[in-house]
Amino acid sequence: MACGETISESLLVAAIDFGTTFSGYAFAIRNDYKVDPTRVSGSHWHTGSQPGLSLKTPTCILFNQNQVFESFGGEAEDKYTELAQEEEHMDWFFFKRFKMQLYDKKEISRDFMLEGENGCLMPAMRVFTESIKFLRMHLEEHIRSKTDGIKPQEIDWVLTVPAIWSDPAKQFMREAANNGGIPNSRLILALEPEAASIYCGTIDITVQEIKPDGNIKQIYMANGGDWGGVKVDQAFDEFMLDIVGMETMDKFRNEDKAEYLSLCREFEVKKRGIRPDSTAKITLRIPLILSEKFQEVKGVSLKDSFKSNKSMSWIGDKLRVDPDTAKDFYSETCRQITHHLNGIFQEPAVVDTEIILMVGGFSESQMLQEAIKSAYQNKTVIIPEEAGLAVLKGAVQFGFNPKVINPRISRFTYGISTNKRFRPHTDPEDKKQIVNDIMYCRDRFGKHVERGQPIEVGEVTDQRTYNPLKGDQRRIRLPIYASRAVDPEYIDETECSYLGDLEVDVSDIRGGCEREVVVGMRFGGTDIAVEAVVKSTGEKVDARFNFLR
Repeated sequence: MACGETISESLLVAAIDFGTTFSGYAFAIRNDYKVDPTRVSGSHWHTGSQPGLSLKTPTCILFNQNQVFESFGGEAEDKYTELAQEEEHMDWFFFKRFKMQLYDKKEISRDFMLEGENGCLMPAMRVFTESIKFLRMHLEEHIRSKTDGIKPQEIDWVLTVPAIWSDPAKQFMREAANNGGIPNSRLILALEPEAASIYCGTIDITVQEIKPDGNIKQIYMANGGDWGGVKVDQAFDEFMLDIVGMETMDKFRNEDKAEYLSLCREFEVKKRGIRPDSTAKITLRIPLILSEKFQEVKGVSLKDSFKSNKSMSWIGDKLRVDPDTAKDFYSETCRQITHHLNGIFQEPAVVDTEIILMVGGFSESQMLQEAIKSAYQNKTVIIPEEAGLAVLKGAVQFGFNPKVINPRISRFTYGISTNKRFRPHTDPEDKKQIVNDIMYCRDRFGKHVERGQPIEVGEVTDQRTYNPLKGDQRRIRLPIYASRAVDPEYIDETECSYLGDLEVDVSDIRGGCEREVVVGMRFGGTDIAVEAVVKSTGEKVDARFNFLR
């Protein structure tokens, strides 16, 4: 099932939505799914020190001084805040909102390090692995309490990833899930917007259409950017920097971690109440220690410094921000989203789109909803109930039938760096090399699939034959490249980038350089798969990608 090409026959499908800000899981039993595909169960989480229950928990994880896992979610936030209040947090490892670092990095290695809230470093693979492991174990315990006799080996797993992630980022998440106890053979990745479209019937930024058989056809490649709710938090951070200055804010963050986390939590709650029609100010409790640090640095009280500022006022330790300033926290991310959509709606395949379906946690923001409705008044904008859970519920449905998204559109032209016979007057002289008295051109782009090409799930695209260059060679290493160009000639062109290597086992050295291996890649799933066959015997040989440096 790892390639997402077969319909699941397992008793249960479980999905983990490992989000930037919040995470959760959902599952469905096969018999229930057959009766009602929307009958999906989840978990209710205690919201840490806050009252009530939530359908998701904060994406936070805490390790102790010995880098041993301590807690995840709201419990991790509360424990770290408690440690910070006692000034015992400096040698603990606390990470939050770390998921999108996989998007930000151009190159990803298995041993790259994440920096925690207090500057402590830990291998990212360990942080992601323990996070997924916790969610898996919590889910399995929940299943045991709700069902009778379902064993771990009878569960198929779905892990959601952003549509904008690179192939190396997807491989990193897959390996973290494997390390966290989810077998590769029972794991598929689901693109977040695709999962939501399955649950709702159509899609947000991945543009698709529903086929007569009920399956979904992708008509434009998955794309997007990191423009979610975290950007609103960043705007609030910049607002606070404008108020107190960099020096004061740095001292506050580093020396008073508990109060800083408390301020972040309070804004997380208050920002949900910011609406386009808001006329009331939002009120935030400003920690006393921040006011003291401001006076220490500036030599004047925080309240006196901003007496003449019309956009804010002070009552005791409360900062009251006028509604227009609060709405501005959303301005940049809404602008980026609508700008991106403008570009998509100009594409010929998308120009006739009539409906925009908003799903995902950030789609529950009334500020974003109004921005989309205002920008596209000639289109119907639909926001389903529980838009934030659409990804999770759709991921479960995707797990039962991964072929429901078919075909997909390739985001890039993929190919292999290869040596081909040198073409005089065509190939550059500096790429000429002689092997066994034969002139070759190195760095040629051996295309397997091109950008914009529709690909059926399970389809092996453009099989190609490769030979070892040396008679005793036991492994062929084929560098994989991706390009935004449709038909690149060489791998060092501007729009080409190196992804990693495809390694093919040719340990049977009989036949020397005449050995031929037929390599085919499958791009129709959410991540790339490969198969390799010895041409003369039909024997399948081991072939695998390594996209991690």
